[in-house]
Amino acid sequence: MSDEIRRSLKREHIKVWCTAEEKENIKGRAEVTGAKSVSEFLLMLGLNGLTDDYGSAREKAEGPLLNARVYGRLFGMIEALEQRPDAEITLVKDAIELIHEVRRDIAINRLRNGFERDLN
Repeated sequence: MSDEIRRSLKREHIKVWCTAEEKENIKGRAEVTGAKSVSEFLLMLGLNGLTDDYGSAREKAEGPLLNARVYGRLFGMIEALEQRPDAEITLVKDAIELIHEVRRDIAINRLRNGFERDLN
């Protein structure tokens, strides 16, 4: 069935109230997924039952594993940068500090998410 015919068959609508910030967030997520429209994006989410922040149970399960891998790789990057002969150059020091900050953020988010799960 062509998109034009499918569009002509659609006669119902759903009104959803949200803040301007939420609307922009939804539009951004729709664009990232490649959906043709916000409507198509929301229909996909609603009809496929994908309502959590991760998009699916598989992605939700993979999230902590991905964070653990990234966390470990960042540690390896810190070690490699600290062993460089130019490790005292400001740019290298800044890169090391930035990597430390990202690792801290990952650790904090993992703790926060675990804490929130414990509360539910």
